[in-house]
Amino acid sequence: MQVVPNTAGRDVFKLVKKRSGQPSPEYLFDPAKNIDTGTAYFYILKNRYLKDVRDPTSLHYSMISAYNGGAGNVLNTFDRKNRDRAMRELNSLRPNQVYWALTNRHPSAESRRYLQKVTKFQQEFRAGKG
Repeated sequence: MQVVPNTAGRDVFKLVKKRSGQPSPEYLFDPAKNIDTGTAYFYILKNRYLKDVRDPTSLHYSMISAYNGGAGNVLNTFDRKNRDRAMRELNSLRPNQVYWALTNRHPSAESRRYLQKVTKFQQEFRAGKG
């Protein structure tokens, strides 16, 4: 999994592992530790940063986007100044509208493309093409 040591890695060490610092490259190159760290980061996204997203499909899209570009940028897509307002706006939308916003208005072009790419691969996998 792709884990940025000084952001996601630091969060995992602090919030899940109860350790200071951040994972080293050697730590992250160990496959078991890498997968453990990446899945722990998904846990943090779901249960901390994006815990107030009510719709499961909207949460799914938000987590994919946040994994690539950070939870703060997901919320910035809906309101750049106020995170509470951003969450209210996100929750007021249907999942297809959340997807549209994250693939058209997200501050990072890379994150916009990432969500499109991952959801396309998920659809292909479910259809037996993956």
